[in-house]
Amino acid sequence: MHRLYMVLKDHTEPPTDDELEMASAEKVLDTEVANTYLMRVEVASANLLSMFAKQSQENKVSKI
Repeated sequence: MHRLYMVLKDHTEPPTDDELEMASAEKVLDTEVANTYLMRVEVASANLLSMFAKQSQENKVSKI
């Protein structure tokens, strides 16, 4: 949800016609583009998980 908020907040221009058509289900997102986007989301999620794990380990070490 935070990522969605940041994207919407940082969007300084009005939505394009393509974006409006996709949002209203009038246009289908290309499968290849959707798969590429999903791969980027998976990589970002993995990076976040590893970052939180590292942060947790550093907190444990600093408390000792």
